[in-house]
Amino acid sequence: MELKNCKNCGKVFIKKNSGLCDKCHQEQEQKYIRVKDYLWDNSKATIDEIHQATGISKNIIRKFVREGRFRSL
Repeated sequence: MELKNCKNCGKVFIKKNSGLCDKCHQEQEQKYIRVKDYLWDNSKATIDEIHQATGISKNIIRKFVREGRFRSL
């Protein structure tokens, strides 16, 4: 069992897969779903358009892209 500090909020938690605590991980997944749902109807949208429509930061959207999370769309 390894204790880590959350990369997002700094809270101490038992490390699982990501470097985020359960709360921050859940919030990030909700953001991903909002972006994914927007892209479902707007597949040619730019990062700026996605950001304006969803309110999700451009850095988080870029992180999702780097992780390859939209390849299956």
